Amino acid sequence: MPGSKISIITVVKNDAAGLEKTILSACGQQGTTPELIVVDGDSTDGTVAVIRKYQDKIAFWSSESDQGIYDAMNKGLDKASGEWVNFLNAGDVFSSDKVLGTLISLLDTAGLTTDATSGEPYPKNQDNPVNTRKMVGPEPVLPAGCGENLPGVIYGDSIADYGSFRVYRAAGKPNDLWKGMFCSHQSMLFRREALLTISAGRDESGRLKFLNTNLRISADHDLVCRLYRSGVTFKQVAIPVAIWETGGLSNKMQVRSVIERYRMIRTWFHRGLKVRVYYLWLLFLAVLVESMYRLLPLYLMKPMIRIANRKSLVSQSKPGSR
Repeated sequence: MPGSKISIITVVKNDAAGLEKTILSACGQQGTTPELIVVDGDSTDGTVAVIRKYQDKIAFWSSESDQGIYDAMNKGLDKASGEWVNFLNAGDVFSSDKVLGTLISLLDTAGLTTDATSGEPYPKNQDNPVNTRKMVGPEPVLPAGCGENLPGVIYGDSIADYGSFRVYRAAGKPNDLWKGMFCSHQSMLFRREALLTISAGRDESGRLKFLNTNLRISADHDLVCRLYRSGVTFKQVAIPVAIWETGGLSNKMQVRSVIERYRMIRTWFHRGLKVRVYYLWLLFLAVLVESMYRLLPLYLMKPMIRIANRKSLVSQSKPGSR
């Protein structure tokens, strides 16, 4: 696995079944053999047994206590050696066994489907919240090796798995980062060279810090914002990349997620009235949704979610179609 073009980092804690599903998806990819890195947070169930079962397919693994999911992701990144990095959490899978092969083929032939988008100014739209003339912090500096023809981030669509049904999530555009993540991090490939240019130094153990562990919920969003602000190129592929399990930390802590995101966004984007009004509206929705999660059992919430997303439902047997 050394020399692999893509490194897959999987973090897990007490999810043996989910981890096995993810390992089989990653190792079952046709046309490529990814470097698989598994970081376990000192699980007490059968997770380590699953790791040992597939350790011949795993380039590196560890099982020790950590400071949370983003600390674990930093540990994985520190061990990655691939040209590209993907974060596929335990329980998440690729949308098919041909996804990575397709992405590598597109990379080798420059067959990406959309024009590049980076954190450069929008001189014709002075009211755009991502106009760098109104941003705080340093002006974008293009990292070495991340020019127009060498994207720093590749992203695609994703599929949210609610257990009894799935919902297709079409990717948005990077210039909407001030609103939130425009796609799931599971459906993104990061050029490792680009990540190295935006690391925040090293921690006490000497590991590079890529994700901000001071953020409880939004560190992946913050990472993408830093890449965008640094000027790297984002390119989109017209395929669903990953199927991710719902019920993550940010889904259970809606209000805290919005507040943390707003504080983080103020670091990278201007603080105009449009941004404040938008986040006040998000906060209202978050209070409403979190209250419903607290008051209603999940079996009542899921039908409501299904109805709200009825036009985007995906066949369980054919996840790439709607």
